[in-house]
Amino acid sequence: MKIEAQITDAGVGRVARGVLGVALVFGVIHAIVDAVCVALLTRESGMAASGSGEAALYLPGTTWWDLYLLYYAIAFCTQFSIGALVDRWGLYRAAALGSLGLLAAGVTVGHTAPAAAIVLVALGNAVFHVGAGALVLRLSPGRTSAAGVFVGPGAIGLAAGIWLQQEYAEFWPGISLALLAVSAVVSLALGALSIATDCQSERPASAESAPVPGRLAPRKHLVAVCLAALLLSIALRSATGLAVGQVHRSEIDELWGLAIAACAGKMLGGFAADRFGWIVTGVAILLLSMPLLSIFVDDGTSAVVGMALFQMTMPVTLMAVYRIFPREPGLAFGLASLALLIGAVPSFLLPDVWPGIHLVLSVLLLLSVPALVVGLLPLVRSRSAFSRRRHSPLP
Repeated sequence: MKIEAQITDAGVGRVARGVLGVALVFGVIHAIVDAVCVALLTRESGMAASGSGEAALYLPGTTWWDLYLLYYAIAFCTQFSIGALVDRWGLYRAAALGSLGLLAAGVTVGHTAPAAAIVLVALGNAVFHVGAGALVLRLSPGRTSAAGVFVGPGAIGLAAGIWLQQEYAEFWPGISLALLAVSAVVSLALGALSIATDCQSERPASAESAPVPGRLAPRKHLVAVCLAALLLSIALRSATGLAVGQVHRSEIDELWGLAIAACAGKMLGGFAADRFGWIVTGVAILLLSMPLLSIFVDDGTSAVVGMALFQMTMPVTLMAVYRIFPREPGLAFGLASLALLIGAVPSFLLPDVWPGIHLVLSVLLLLSVPALVVGLLPLVRSRSAFSRRRHSPLP
C-alpha cells in the first residue's frame, strides 16, 4: 500500500507539473494576445486624434473613444456567450487556435479598415480567453495555481502593447504577426506532443472529474447569492485596480511596476490558495492590501506592493466561479470577464482624475471584503463536505 501511495503521489506530481507547464505556455500567449490588442487600439487612438481615423473608418464623426468602447464591449461582453458555445461543443483548443487567426486578420487590415480591425481583434481576444482559459480550468479542476499562472501574464501584455506601439510604431504590425505566428506554432505543438492530453489521461479533465457544488446543489438560491457576491468582488477589484492606475497614470515606471505587481500577485495567489486555502488567501491578503492602496496609495512603492497583494485574490474568485459551473468553464471564465468590464464602467464615465480618489479606494476595498466572504464561505464548506463524502469508506 505504501508503494502504491508513493507511485500515486509521483503520478499526481508529474501531472501537476505538466498542467502548470501548459498553463504557463498559454499564459505567455495570453500576454502576446493582450499586447497585440492594446497596440492596435493605441495606434487607432493616434489616427483618430489626427483626423485620419475618420477617413479610414468611412464613418464620419467616429472618434477613438467610440473605437475604445466598441473594443471593450465586444471583447468582454461576448465572452460568456462564446464560452457557453465552446462548452457545448468542447472546442477549447480549436477556439484558442482560431482566435490567433482572428487577431492576425485584424492586424493585417488595421491600416486600411480600423473599424473592422477593432472588431476582429476584440473577437479574437474574447475567443482566446474562453478557449485557452477554459482548457486550463479543465486541466486543474481542484487546484488554483494553474489559473493564476495563465491569467497573470495578461497584465504584462497590456503594458507591453502600449510600449510596443510607442517605441516601434512603424514595425508593430510585423512584430505582432510574428508573435502570433509563433503562438500558433506553439499551440499546435502542444497538441502534437499531446501534452494536455497526457495530463487528461492521468488526471481526467472531463466534467465528471471537476468538483461539484455538493451541499449547495439543493439550494439554488444560495448558489445564486454566491455567484452574485463573487462577481461583485471581481467588479470591485477591477474598479480598484483602475483607480490605482489613475493615481499613477503619468508615471510610466510606476505603471510598469503596477503591471508586474499585478502579474506576480495573480500567479502567486494561485499557489498560496492551494497551500493555505481560499479564505485565508482571499480575505487575509485583501485586508493586508487595504492600507497600501488607500492611505499610502500616493507612494509608488506602497501602490506596487499593495497591487501585488490585492491581485492575489484573482485566481481564487475565478476558481470559485468555476466551481459553481464545473461543467461549463468557458461560461465561468466569460462571466468573470463580464464582471471585470462592469467594474471598469466608472473609468469610462468619470473624468481622468477621480474626485476624492482616496475615499473612493477606501470604500471599494471595504466593500470587497464582505463580498468575498459571502461568495467564498458556502463554497468552501460545500467543498469540504464533498471531499469527505468522496473519500469516506463505503457503508
